[in-house]
Amino acid sequence: MKKSLSLVALLLCLALGLRAESGTCGANLTWEYANGTLTISGYGDMQNYKSSNSPWYSLRTSIVQVTFPADLTSIGDYAFYGCTKLRLVTIPNKVATIGQYAFSGCTAMTRATLGTGVETIATYAFNNCDALTSVTLQNNITSIGSEAFRDCDALTAITIPSSVVTIESSAFYSCDALSQVTIQNGVKTIGEYAFRDCFNLLSVTLPESLTSINQQAFRYCSSLSSVIIPSKITSIADGLFAECTSLTSVTLPTNLLEIGEGAFYQCAFKQIAIPNKVNKLGNAVFKDCKQLTSITLPTGITEIPAGAFHQCYNLTEVIIPEGVTTIQSSAFASCNLFTITLPKTLQQINYGGYGFLNYSTYYAGAFEGNPNLASIVFPENVNTIGEQAFEGCTNLSSVVLNDGLSSLGDYAFSGCSALTNITIPQTITTIPARCFLNCTALSQVRLKEGLLSIKSHAFDGCSSLHTISLPNTITTLDEAFYGCTGLTEIDIPESVAVLNGTFCGCSNLSKVTLPPSITTIGEYAFYHCTSLASLRLPLNLVIMHESAFQGCS
Repeated sequence: MKKSLSLVALLLCLALGLRAESGTCGANLTWEYANGTLTISGYGDMQNYKSSNSPWYSLRTSIVQVTFPADLTSIGDYAFYGCTKLRLVTIPNKVATIGQYAFSGCTAMTRATLGTGVETIATYAFNNCDALTSVTLQNNITSIGSEAFRDCDALTAITIPSSVVTIESSAFYSCDALSQVTIQNGVKTIGEYAFRDCFNLLSVTLPESLTSINQQAFRYCSSLSSVIIPSKITSIADGLFAECTSLTSVTLPTNLLEIGEGAFYQCAFKQIAIPNKVNKLGNAVFKDCKQLTSITLPTGITEIPAGAFHQCYNLTEVIIPEGVTTIQSSAFASCNLFTITLPKTLQQINYGGYGFLNYSTYYAGAFEGNPNLASIVFPENVNTIGEQAFEGCTNLSSVVLNDGLSSLGDYAFSGCSALTNITIPQTITTIPARCFLNCTALSQVRLKEGLLSIKSHAFDGCSSLHTISLPNTITTLDEAFYGCTGLTEIDIPESVAVLNGTFCGCSNLSKVTLPPSITTIGEYAFYHCTSLASLRLPLNLVIMHESAFQGCS
């Protein structure tokens, strides 16, 4: 009879548009709401809900306080989701699980006290609790779920008890006020992004029990000043401390083997000791570490990756160990190196775009833009110097190329305005486009037999180059001496048949000897060679373009 009356009352409430303010929320649990207080009674597990179907969901903006029974054993998924006026929560000691999204969006909650029986805090459990300043985690907790406390902007400190095995991904992501984190010994894993964007994090204590810290776990912790990595960590994950712009002190464990891409991007330390067991570095590992002044690389690495020290503007000294065979693009671009000793094992200085941490692709030569680098000697095993390798090294006055070198890249020494002389080894068959562009002090170039071609603008703007002797093996001179305003005379060898823009703009060129092999004087071959008064044309000449001597006043 009582059940029939209750059903009638419920139907009457619905018919009148009134909200039900009591009911069941588990097999052995009931609830009742009155005057801002939601009272849960009974025992056992609370029912799990979806985002908007908890029985008190329509009251979510009115609930100020929740009281729980002592024999409650779980709090269901989405149970108090969006209860925007709920202020304080005390979880009974028998509760083992706080379900996913259980208190998510409780924006007025300032304190949560968890009972001693809580073992699992599920995904998003306290996500977006903007006013939460304090949460007490008891020693029975084993798992803190993904994004469990994400965007708890008022939370200032947290201690992770030793019972926790894993701090899941993004657990404390973007807790803006979080300034102190203590992780007790026993915790083994910190998930990816776990403390990312905690801008006010000043200190973090990492226990010796840790075996892995996943990618970007502390990225954008811009107030963090020092960190000691525990001894069991063998890999620094990608972006782990990226954009920690106040990080001035880092202690790495002796057993470390790998440092991932962008791991210390934009950090503030002046020096860092890399353990000797490290055998792999990731792209951009120390990119934009603008305070870094010197670095000694570990003996176990064979490659310096792309962008490793890109834009480390104060890096003046680096020791590259024997064993390194490859230096990738942008590795030391825009640094401030004064000297560099390349290891005897080096084979390649490469060029290409590189990316890291989802940033757009960067392009720069390996040593491009080092304004104080004065000299460089290439060891005997180097076979490749890639594009833009030393472009813009404006103080580079001495370059010694090794005899085994087989490939030079476009713009390799472009803008090296202090370079006075260069000897191209016999193993080079092509001087590529703009290789010595605007090397304005270059006055002596030695070319050896075996050279086949000089590509367009290779010596463009070399205004101090007055004369050059071309080897008898050369066949192609595509705009090779374009803009060499200091060039006064040249003999073309009989191996050359075609001239196209070769001496365009050589305004001081007054003497040219053309061989009988020349059949074509193409476009702009001697354009604006204003000092050229006479020229004996070869008998075998077949084609002479109308612009070939244009501007030869």
